[in-house]
Amino acid sequence: MLSFKKFDRAAFPENFLWGAATSAYQVEGGNTKNQWYLFEQEPGRIERNEKCGRACGHYERFEEDFELAASLNHNAHRLGIEWSRICPEQGKFDSAEIGHYRRVFEALKKRGIKIFLTLHHFTEPVWFFKQGSFSRPGAEQDFAAYCERCALEYGDLVDFWITYNEPQVALMGWLWGVMPPGKRDLELACRVLAGQLKGHAAACSAIKGASAQGQVGIVMTTSEFQPHRVGDFLDQLFCELYDWLWTEGHLRALATGRISFPWIGEDEIVPHLAGSLDWLGLNYYCDLRANSRSQRKTTKVIPGERVTEMGWSWNPEGFYRAIERFARLGIPLYCTENGMATNDDYERVRFISEHLRVLGTALAEGFDIRGYLHWSLLDNFEWACGYRPRFGLVEVDYETLERKVRPSARFLAEIIEKSELSRELIERYLPEAYRF
Repeated sequence: MLSFKKFDRAAFPENFLWGAATSAYQVEGGNTKNQWYLFEQEPGRIERNEKCGRACGHYERFEEDFELAASLNHNAHRLGIEWSRICPEQGKFDSAEIGHYRRVFEALKKRGIKIFLTLHHFTEPVWFFKQGSFSRPGAEQDFAAYCERCALEYGDLVDFWITYNEPQVALMGWLWGVMPPGKRDLELACRVLAGQLKGHAAACSAIKGASAQGQVGIVMTTSEFQPHRVGDFLDQLFCELYDWLWTEGHLRALATGRISFPWIGEDEIVPHLAGSLDWLGLNYYCDLRANSRSQRKTTKVIPGERVTEMGWSWNPEGFYRAIERFARLGIPLYCTENGMATNDDYERVRFISEHLRVLGTALAEGFDIRGYLHWSLLDNFEWACGYRPRFGLVEVDYETLERKVRPSARFLAEIIEKSELSRELIERYLPEAYRF
């Protein structure tokens, strides 16, 4: 299926949604009222002890950034809203920040760009986090109240609502200790995962009750777990454990309404969880190996595969398998993140071309995929990795904040313009040494 020897072109529907994604904390700058800001103040938590600080200055420069997106033929944009700006204290909403985000969304609409709005992208207000985050019973009601206010304020502007970005990434903070709160506790991690699923159900009901417009979804990342040592019983066992925690447990809950995390005896039917999705977002970067003998029990690099600056191997065949898996829910799919960290923009062109070739194949086979959003529009603060990884279609000089459009962005813009990926276009952007 993936041999380039027979590849000529991949076609995309005329009404396909194209664009890129960002998250509020990673690009805005000046966010100091959430748990990630506190985490950064602890020495050794972030590479080179970097702090997000002013980030890309997107909070002030959003008009400039959206103009760049429009010039690159983007007709959709995924962005986040910072919960701790909107609701810095429990039960209190900031009218000035509410007004700011309305101007942000209006700037996108002015350019004819559809809005995918992420309500929770890893960050939480300090007041919410210090109460136990989603491990606390009833936390879903606080989250739903925030989502309801957003729906009331922005229901006339938002096209696609996203309750959570990658809820399973809570494992990075509560089980593997590399994100806030830096814990290694399986029971607490499972309680947070279950609490987020309850939060999703409550948020969906709140959004749909407050705004008849817009479609509600959730964004899940997925990786296929393979044993680090083929035939090793413990490695295989950890594959099954992590696949349930990372992907399968969430997909089953969203399909059936039953949350099941047996390690905490959590097995309950949640009203309104089944059938809560109008669409499902798929983030895909890499597959992983389970290593029962390592401290974190995972190994990102698959031997023999190409590796990005994040230490992630990349294999587009895994993208196809992820599409097959997510399609089981029987609802429209959007690729809401796909990209690579690299200083070699030729590699980014190759990455885009290989994954869009897979996407074109899946479309031709009848999978209901309606959009592709690249990660990321801008270079940004990449959480615990700081500013080292470069994911952007647009390069950012962190000293001057100057933006510079990369060739890979022009490459994607041509695909969007023509609604097709062709061998001729790939060869025009890639030197011989990078071709397939």
